[in-house]
This record gives sequence, structure tokens and C-alpha cells, in this order.
Amino acid sequence: MNKKKIVVRSYRVVMNYKNTCEELIEGGNLDMGYGGEEGLINSKNFPPIVGKDNVRFLQEKDIYVINFSKAMETDEVITELKKLEYQPADIFELLTLNRTYPASIGIKKCFSLNGTHIIALGSLLEFPENKNLYLAPILSCEEGEDNMKRRTIHLNLTEYFDEFEKKVKKFNDWWPEKSCFAATNDY
Repeated sequence: MNKKKIVVRSYRVVMNYKNTCEELIEGGNLDMGYGGEEGLINSKNFPPIVGKDNVRFLQEKDIYVINFSKAMETDEVITELKKLEYQPADIFELLTLNRTYPASIGIKKCFSLNGTHIIALGSLLEFPENKNLYLAPILSCEEGEDNMKRRTIHLNLTEYFDEFEKKVKKFNDWWPEKSCFAATNDY
């Protein structure tokens, strides 16, 4: 049997829970893709965590970048993360990872193929024009017109609400085999 290998890389970061999405994007030198250009990646849609009970402003933590080496649906990814005792990272953890490790070898390995991305399934956003659709933050590295690799933050469709069945369903789209998922082990 040819079993696929799960690759997990750990990155230590210091979360500053006072930071906004805008500050983390600017400090991480990211280009804006879909969602950013449309003004969807902002503090209104992704408010800072400050003010929640028991959250210190500065907190050291590990963020894990996980590749399952196979194409997977969103709910399958979340189930597999839970089996490994992880939970999906949120957009602040994804942006802090990028800001802390802008040229990390490990992240470069994840981005070694054009179009590879790191997904944060812990911060799904309702699509503004259609409250039945959900978007996930994605950190991508793609080659620009000048043949230089650039990191981009954007949103991608993951789920929809089926009005007929009255429940959330996963979009009939698989995350490609080379997809990486940001996770934490905070519960």
C-alpha cells in the first residue's frame, strides 16, 4: 500500500493580539489578491482578538504548517487536524507567521511550487453579496509578471449554505495535494 506522508513544520511566533489585519499585511509586505483588493480583508470582517477573556496582548505560540500529501475537502482537513490534536489557525496566526518568517527556508519549501498556498480554516468569512457562501484566508506565493515570486493574501470559496436543506455544505472543490494548512495546538 502506498501511504501518503504527512509533513508538519513548526514555527515559533509571538502573537500581538492588538495587531489588526491591516497592520500585519503591511508589516508582512504582502500583495493583496481576491478579497484584499475588494476590501474584504480588514478589521471589520476580521476584528482583533483584544478584549476576549484570558487573552494576553503578547503570547508566544507555535504555528504548524501541515501538508497531508493528498487532495482533501475542507471538512476532511479539519477532521484530520483534530486527529493530530491540532485546530485550524486563524487569519491573525497566518499573517503573523508570514510577518515573522518572510524568507524562512521551511516556508520556502512549502512555496517551492508555483501556486502552493497555506490556508487558515479557522477564520471563515461570509461572502458579502451572498450570505450562503464562505471564504477562507489563503497565503500564496506566485510568480508575478516580472518573474519574481510574491506572497499574496487572498480569500477562497470553501463552503455554502444550502437553502433547500437548511445546512452548511462543503463546496464541491478539493484543496489540491500541494496545499498546506496552518494550525495550532491551542484548545
